[in-house]
Amino acid sequence: MAVALRRGRGAAACSLMLLVAAAAAAAPSPEPQQSSATSRAIEATPTSLPLPVPGAAGSKYSGDGATDRAAASGIILDIIGGIGGILFPSHDRPPPPPPSPRRLPPPLAPRPQRPPPRLLATSAPPASPPPSPTPPPPSPPPPAPPPPSPLPLSPPPPSSLPPSLPPPLPPSPFPPPPSPPVPPSPHPLSPPLMPRPRPPPPSPPPPVLRSAPPPATPTTPQTNDGRYSNGSEPTVIVTLGTSRSTYHYYHPEYRVSTLYCADAFAGKSSAWLIAYPWIAYCAPFPRTAAWDGMSPNKCGKCLRLTNNRTGARQIVRVVDMCGHSAIDSDYLSAFIPLDSDGQGYLDGEIFVTVEVVACADPPS
Repeated sequence: MAVALRRGRGAAACSLMLLVAAAAAAAPSPEPQQSSATSRAIEATPTSLPLPVPGAAGSKYSGDGATDRAAASGIILDIIGGIGGILFPSHDRPPPPPPSPRRLPPPLAPRPQRPPPRLLATSAPPASPPPSPTPPPPSPPPPAPPPPSPLPLSPPPPSSLPPSLPPPLPPSPFPPPPSPPVPPSPHPLSPPLMPRPRPPPPSPPPPVLRSAPPPATPTTPQTNDGRYSNGSEPTVIVTLGTSRSTYHYYHPEYRVSTLYCADAFAGKSSAWLIAYPWIAYCAPFPRTAAWDGMSPNKCGKCLRLTNNRTGARQIVRVVDMCGHSAIDSDYLSAFIPLDSDGQGYLDGEIFVTVEVVACADPPS
């Protein structure tokens, strides 16, 4: 049985079968009756191994039937138990050992308490006990004052005064003199702060007498009313017709080096250059071949422009070339005097009548 327990549950499954086989082996069974022929055949069969003789030395069988069957049953049980242990291995394991009790750390020792601080002795008086809840008994009434003496008080006798002090002076029969009245303060209140007077402004320096400066040379082309500076009407050479005039900004520099006619104006004086307002000419007049477009021979020529809407006139000088088949007038000296009502500035152009006139040039 100890063997079956070591084999596990597989051996235990076969134990029941082994017990049944052991019971069958222990039961008495009749001796098998062999035929005479069979017995003679067995006896005549030659054997090379000696058969075990019951009861012989070294034999496992004793010759007793019951004892031999018990020994055989034990051998069979061992064999079957070993086979069952091989076929059905046990999965049981011995129970794990009980867990060892967990060792807890030793408890912490309590921290020693600090002694309370010592209070320094002070000179403060001890606290007074609380007042008694019961009211104090009423105090006895004060003694009555002595009645007034009918006689006036007299100074004590001299024997009662200390010997070191002089005797008191008798009262003066004269009244004390009156104190003089205190005059009122001349400054009962502080005067208000007055603004500090400002120093008078310095007088301007005397004017320095200087001679009058010479008249400045004009740097802007002079405007006109379609006449010469002396007021006479110019001589009209040819009337070209109507053209569109826009504006261009030649001012304030009036730089000659950027003009189309810069080479033709070489050596001209400033008075000659600004005698008339400037224009750029490129108007097409095919009927007059000499004035159909710009060319170098037109540099310095004079034209008179008349606004067809307002009638304003200006004598101008050709100094540059434009590229839009019209006339570009200087905005400051030519376009504004021609656009007397301001409508041309809003429209961006005016329509003028163009006339070729003779120039009354100053000496160049």
